[in-house]
Amino acid sequence: MNIIGITGQEGVGKTNLTKEFEKENAIVIDIDKISKDFYQDSSIIEQTLAYLEEKKDSYITELSTFFDTLKTARKETEQLDDPIYKAVEAKIDGIIDSNSTKDATIVLNWELLPKTKYFNLSNYNVLLLPDNDMVRKQSAKKREILEYEQKTNQNSEYDINYQNYKYNQTAINFHDDNQMALLKDFIIRELNKEEI
Repeated sequence: MNIIGITGQEGVGKTNLTKEFEKENAIVIDIDKISKDFYQDSSIIEQTLAYLEEKKDSYITELSTFFDTLKTARKETEQLDDPIYKAVEAKIDGIIDSNSTKDATIVLNWELLPKTKYFNLSNYNVLLLPDNDMVRKQSAKKREILEYEQKTNQNSEYDINYQNYKYNQTAINFHDDNQMALLKDFIIRELNKEEI
């Protein structure tokens, strides 16, 4: 089993790259999407709680209380010690566990991936960087966000300095699917070299 981590700020092409891996039958885990799903589908929560109960996760002391916490949560996952993230983590662990004996490729996609345990579990970590035009747009957007946060006295939990982490590969945001396909092929070749 190979685990590939893909990270980078919003809009750099993480989803486009994961789509290329999906074409190769990789199992793609969009961590942000999983966390959002908890707010829309209670059956996902129930499945995760069943997994936690089966694994006898020490974090869960009373499943009904935990279930209520998940159902009434009003914010998206912003902190890795948040109870919602704990459930998201359990869901991801379940996917990885169920594929651990297979010859599978699992691709993890999340802006905050370097802050998680999955960054170190990955065989290969990729940082996608924005191009210069995007940097200018993001800078303007960030100024707007900072002005808003100063007015509302809120801080973003999603700030992350990507330079503090070690990656197997960094790449500038690609503008077409062909370039993403080339990057995907390069990563697969690199992983195959490591296996030899």
